[in-house]
Amino acid sequence: MKGVLNILAIERPSLRDWKFKEPPDTMFTKLYPNIVEEQEQAWERAEKRLTESIFGGVRGERGLKSSSKPDMANRLGTSRNPRKPAARSSNGAVSRTSMSNETREALPKALQKLFRTHNVCSFQQICQRLREMAVSESNCPKGVAGEAKAAALGVDAPQEELLEIISQVATDIHGFYVSKSSFDHPQYDPLRKIVIDLLIAEGPNAKLKKAAISEAAKLQLNRDITPNEYQKVLNELCVSQGSAWALKHGDGNPK
Repeated sequence: MKGVLNILAIERPSLRDWKFKEPPDTMFTKLYPNIVEEQEQAWERAEKRLTESIFGGVRGERGLKSSSKPDMANRLGTSRNPRKPAARSSNGAVSRTSMSNETREALPKALQKLFRTHNVCSFQQICQRLREMAVSESNCPKGVAGEAKAAALGVDAPQEELLEIISQVATDIHGFYVSKSSFDHPQYDPLRKIVIDLLIAEGPNAKLKKAAISEAAKLQLNRDITPNEYQKVLNELCVSQGSAWALKHGDGNPK
């Protein structure tokens, strides 16, 4: 259990709880209050089952500590324009509609535009930025605005469908996505792929040394890499941490 939690959260021994690593997506909360309420209720049901499964129904010091947040249902119950709840499957999960052909066509283009600006994104950041693009391009010519809106609808489709489209243009490095090809320096893509493979192989907390990168490149490319291509590739994907390089955790945090 601790191994799983370490991936998702930060332990706070003094408070005897765990804090989720990602900050709340306040924009989503404002735009979709009904979904937020449904997720709160779904988590309450799941938390109860988890607690009973792990601790035999006893919520003692070792139990899962609920976050001290206001009652979401009460705060949202006074909405002037209540929306019809989303359909639910037999197990209580929210049922999402499969994405349309229009969305499937628009998403790859939108994702390429997104990764041209943001080199590294988490799944949450991708969803947020697709919505932001739809808003920012709403005043553009009809075709551009329509494509951006269609792409943003992919966020509301089943997650596996969205991930399938993302995988067409980006590589998953332990929950963070990078474009398969560099937009600014495509000539350095062979080295870029080597660095990506090393980051995946070394695990979520990978720290790459220049010697290891150079050795891997020499083995696979049969040549020495130049200082210029080394700097261009590493600066796109990573941040320098002393004598090593670590994967960026997204270009900025979700709001």
